[in-house]
Order: sequence, then C-alpha cells, then structure tokens
Amino acid sequence: MIGSQGIVIRSLSPEGLIKIRNELWEASSSDENIKRGEVVHVVGQHRLKLIVKKVASRADQGHSV
Repeated sequence: MIGSQGIVIRSLSPEGLIKIRNELWEASSSDENIKRGEVVHVVGQHRLKLIVKKVASRADQGHSV
C-alpha cells in the first residue's frame, strides 16, 4: 500500500478513514489534520493502519491553476 493514493472519507485529525481501490482503511496523518475529500499519499503502515500525507495541490505549491 505504500506509495498508493487515496481519498479521505472521514477527516484525519489525526486519525480517520480513507478509501483506496474501493477499500476502506483506517489511517493516521503523519503531520497535519486532513479534511474529508482531500487526496492523500500513503507513506507508511503500522499493522492495519496506514500513515498518510496530504497530496499538495498546485495552489499549495505556488503554481497558478
């Protein structure tokens, strides 16, 4: 699962629920609260809980949309 992307189903503050490949996974944010609907990237796993980071949007990176 490391390297996969998913979408937040239940906000991560810091723990919540994400969906990857039509499967629901418990997840924990590695460094920030992440709202429902945000795209996340799996950076680690602890047993059956995934550790994720928010995928930076173009606006977050300073690029125009």
